[in-house]
Amino acid sequence: MFIVRAYLFQNMEENIPYDYEYEVHWEKDPSDLEYLREKTVHTRKLDGLPQRVQRSYIIYGWTNVTDSAPRRSGNHTVTKRMFYIKKRDVGGPDHEDEFSTGSPAEAVEIDSIEAGTESTEHEVSPDELEKWQDVIVSED
Repeated sequence: MFIVRAYLFQNMEENIPYDYEYEVHWEKDPSDLEYLREKTVHTRKLDGLPQRVQRSYIIYGWTNVTDSAPRRSGNHTVTKRMFYIKKRDVGGPDHEDEFSTGSPAEAVEIDSIEAGTESTEHEVSPDELEKWQDVIVSED
């Protein structure tokens, strides 16, 4: 799992032109969450929410980019980051499983999200690790 996470973050780093981000726009306050998912999106909109967003996402914020942000050839879109959770994530409305802990591979630390800088991968807390160990032991 850690190898997959490293691979995902390595690919994300290569495709994000951080130098062209000038702000993170927060649609909702994420302070009550453990983490946010980070996703790169390609859109024609320099500011505002990307055009197509899956219904299973609860959007918390996105980056806005400058007019000079590089455009992808062919469709002339820019690369932005979007921060969200899925409805089934911890903190989401469809989260029901008391033993569901941890975080997805694309999870980042909320306080590390800033325009123009790479976000920090979410670290699993000692409490989460202990809970997982209890679940694994009880299943044997």
